[in-house]
Amino acid sequence: SDDTFYLYSAGTLNTVTYSGAQTIQDGGWQAVTLNDAAYLFQRGYEPLYFDTISQEVKDISDGPNASGIAPQGNTVLSAYGRLWAADTVQNKTTFYWSDLLDGTRWNSGSAGNLDISSILINGNDEIVALGAHNGFLVVFCKNNILIFDDADPNKQFLDPTANFQLVEVISGVGCVARDSVQNTGTDILFLSKSGVRSLGRVIQEKSQPMRELSKNIRDDLVNLLEGEDLSLI
Repeated sequence: SDDTFYLYSAGTLNTVTYSGAQTIQDGGWQAVTLNDAAYLFQRGYEPLYFDTISQEVKDISDGPNASGIAPQGNTVLSAYGRLWAADTVQNKTTFYWSDLLDGTRWNSGSAGNLDISSILINGNDEIVALGAHNGFLVVFCKNNILIFDDADPNKQFLDPTANFQLVEVISGVGCVARDSVQNTGTDILFLSKSGVRSLGRVIQEKSQPMRELSKNIRDDLVNLLEGEDLSLI
């Protein structure tokens, strides 16, 4: 069942009750944690959170401090003390962020959003995934990658609305599968139309070496991608 969730604790896997009001028919959730709370996002559904007191999965609007309407995004990132989400049914070019340290608050404190459509120079695009690396926020689109910085000297993203700073737009390469984005600690790997890529870069020198890790098997990999459901990668 797509509305069945599980909790692994003390070596045992137990089912967790979903007590929200939605009819859940899809199981493509992306899960993150923030400030000792777990959240799940999937396009077309109100985000969920795990209530550690009742040990239930609930709709995010049922949170005791909830405010505003959380985006029904398909991708979510926990970084710099807040949740970042994007890729809703209605909007593919805006990413949203929650209030600081509280993933249930989306219209109060320092919560906000940014539409990247005016930034893209070669036509429109769609946000696929989000990443964080070396103090930067990385927005992976299908055909572009946008990198944002915090203009505040403390680099803590305490007020993104006021201090967001675009560092670079990498055109001509993007990400095709949300769950292919993996942070290795020293780099971010992701799947592009032409294979597995590395966001290897030296920000300070403004260089952008895009290493293609699957070059030797590119043809085979691309052929496999053409027949694959990208949401399952």
